[in-house]
Amino acid sequence: MTGVSLRLAAPADPRRRQALIIVTLAAVIRLVFAAIIPLLPDEAYYWVWSRHLASGYFDHPPVLALLIHSGTVLLAPAGAGDSSLAVRIGAVAAGWIASVATVGVARRLAGDAAALRAAVIMSVLPLAAAGLILATPDAPVLAAVAATLYFVVAAIQSPVDSDESLRWWIAAGFALGVAFCSKYTSIFVPAGVAIAVLARADLRQRLREPGPYVACTIAAIVFLPVLAWNAHHGWVSFVFQVRHGLAAPKGSALLAAWHHEGDFFGGQAGLASPILFVMLAIATARGLTRHAQPERFVLAVVALVSFGFFVYSALRQRVEPNWPSPAYIPAIALLGAIDWSRTGRRWLRGGIALAALLSIAIYAQGIAPILPIAPSKDPVARAFGWGRLADVADSTVTMVRLQTHTATWLAGDRYQEASELAFHVSPHPETFSTNLGGRPNQYDLWPTFPERASAGDNLVLVVDEAPDVHPVVRKLAPYFASVERGPLVMLRRGAGVIGRRRVWVLRAYQGGWPAARSAYSALATRSASLSDLGQQLDQRSLLVLGEARDDDVVGAAHGLVELLEDGKPAIGNEAEHLAAVGRGALAPRQAGLLELIEQPGDAGRFVDHAVADDERRQSVVAGAAQDAQHVVLLRGDAAARDDLCEVPLDDRRRSENAHSHFGARRVKRPTLCDLRLETTPVLRGSRHRQSASLLTLYIPVPSLPFRDLG
Repeated sequence: MTGVSLRLAAPADPRRRQALIIVTLAAVIRLVFAAIIPLLPDEAYYWVWSRHLASGYFDHPPVLALLIHSGTVLLAPAGAGDSSLAVRIGAVAAGWIASVATVGVARRLAGDAAALRAAVIMSVLPLAAAGLILATPDAPVLAAVAATLYFVVAAIQSPVDSDESLRWWIAAGFALGVAFCSKYTSIFVPAGVAIAVLARADLRQRLREPGPYVACTIAAIVFLPVLAWNAHHGWVSFVFQVRHGLAAPKGSALLAAWHHEGDFFGGQAGLASPILFVMLAIATARGLTRHAQPERFVLAVVALVSFGFFVYSALRQRVEPNWPSPAYIPAIALLGAIDWSRTGRRWLRGGIALAALLSIAIYAQGIAPILPIAPSKDPVARAFGWGRLADVADSTVTMVRLQTHTATWLAGDRYQEASELAFHVSPHPETFSTNLGGRPNQYDLWPTFPERASAGDNLVLVVDEAPDVHPVVRKLAPYFASVERGPLVMLRRGAGVIGRRRVWVLRAYQGGWPAARSAYSALATRSASLSDLGQQLDQRSLLVLGEARDDDVVGAAHGLVELLEDGKPAIGNEAEHLAAVGRGALAPRQAGLLELIEQPGDAGRFVDHAVADDERRQSVVAGAAQDAQHVVLLRGDAAARDDLCEVPLDDRRRSENAHSHFGARRVKRPTLCDLRLETTPVLRGSRHRQSASLLTLYIPVPSLPFRDLG
């Protein structure tokens, strides 16, 4: 683009050239370690994404998947398309771009000396040493944020309403759009810029030029495919991220805040080194002063907003140390741009030396475990041992397939195991994450085992080692003809044991599936508001009572509880109203389930029969199972709906209280569909809208036996 180029591309004096050499050498070092360190579970998860390219994913936008896909395609001709280097090379390149752009921002602020200081700081920070090696969304978002800030600073330094300024704003819009498509937290960059522009009179004149509006429009257009994907998937990604970072803390909010804030600031001091962390804060504070240059003020506000949000988030939930990493880009440029006093320079040199030592320790730990950290606590060690587990799991699959001459599938209960198995087993088979114990994730949106498997198929499942039968295996056992305990595999790095995984063999799939926690979590997380939740429940006809199997009755009751539990952020205090409506609409024998509805915070402890070790919990679980006998759960497919519509209601016990409560008309020999169609619209627009589909389907059906699977 004419007139839009990094100043670093111009003829450079020695310090400018030295800055480029430093960040390039740092990138080469990171590239070497990217090739020799095995993939971490999250990286393997993102690699699986790259095999299913889309405009969005459950956890993050798509740029990282595109980078990984590009790396595997690039190195495939050399026979390294499925290597750690192929997965990470795009992230390392993005890290180099982030470093170059950050150096460029510093040079625009204070010249070549500032560029050199920023290059050194960026290269030695432990955050960069570790984060810019790994294939995570941090690498592309840092690159895009750094480029965005470079273009914004250049636009602010250009004359107001000039062609030059407009070109820089256009470039900033494209870079910001890429940032949005890399990680959602990049929204704090334009938020910070907007706050800064509104806060100072000398910046508010920028509102009179078209550049900022053009930039926002371009960024929105670039981001449109991600928005379309989220809209198609019930905004699941947005809701997940909001819940992930802002869900209410469990237990004492004060204790949680104390603990989380301590972890947060301790993590930041570790990733930036304590001295540089303080100096970065000082540099940001100086940029916020009244006499600071406009561009420095903008950078300082962006850093403050980006970092401040996670300080607030840590009051509620644990914040990973890398989450506020975009805040460091403007802070590093500001730190490099300060002409420190002699004492300040000594502190800066000391901070750089300490950061370099920490980064060297990180690199050394990547080669061999030299630090006194237990293997199970070592973040680097989590990348090791998966190859051995994959070999054992693959051998088990081959053995079972030869024994049964039947299709045999491979799965883990969490996305970490499923993804590592997919990466390490050749030739990268389709794997599943059952998510009966783990959190919802992208595997919930891909075809699941029940959707892909046929009756009689086998499943080789990898789970954590447990003293007895693993709870996930116990839940799955009724759906297979037999269950066998397979080999135990130690995840090791050298002599250290990182973890233990057990391979289970589930033979001859019988059809059906337990009411998986993840299935209802996925449904709940697709609902961004009360009305959305009501629409989703109505569209999906709520839950499905399998094939009237007694174990499905139990699963359905638990699934309903978990839906309310996981929908808590969307439902809020409406759970109490839901229970109140239910009390008037349901027969007295629903008391067990109502108790769970009224105590969503405790629901998780009632789900697993294995923990039902006292009489109160036992009675609640039994009550929930009895209530499930009164829940009509439509499949949502036409055939099932037609079958249920043929069932008359007048020969069944019905709650006339429920019938009158919802204002349904009395009809002769009403059917299930009649009652549902008549009652649901009555609640449209009411405060209990989200309860409509739930409560109108609470109609007694023939009793089914209750069996405790525990």
